[in-house]
Amino acid sequence: MPFMDLIKKAIFEEEPRAQQPAKPATSPGTARPLESATAYVPMGTLATAQSQGGLTKDAILKGFDALLNVLNSSASTFNKQTDEVSRTEVDAKIAKISDVNEAIRQKQKEIADLQQQVKSMQSQTEVSRTKLQEAKSNFAAALERRRGEIQQQRKEFETILG
Repeated sequence: MPFMDLIKKAIFEEEPRAQQPAKPATSPGTARPLESATAYVPMGTLATAQSQGGLTKDAILKGFDALLNVLNSSASTFNKQTDEVSRTEVDAKIAKISDVNEAIRQKQKEIADLQQQVKSMQSQTEVSRTKLQEAKSNFAAALERRRGEIQQQRKEFETILG
């Protein structure tokens, strides 16, 4: 699969692989030549070959048709391989994104549940604090009342005892 490495490299790799053979550098925006296609032949060369070698117009046109067939075959192979990469690489990443989004939703639900627990505990804390304050107030009032009663009884006994 000659295009598979090219597709994966173009889409998924950041650095070229060390084991790949060096290709001639092309400037940005220029198409890479197809490895299986015949090299470009200038028109002057064809005219010279026709006059010297007896090439016919039909043979030359068949040569161009063959080049077009190779180009179409390469395009078909490239499209099949990009579809395969889409199924294996892109679809897998989309599924992973979906899994991560589901995990986020679960965590958000857990956070909402914990926030509800905090609100409930805060409410219970306020109730407990109110009850504790009420118990302290009641105790302080009872303490003062009992202290007053004891002091009153002491005075009565002091009076009786003389």
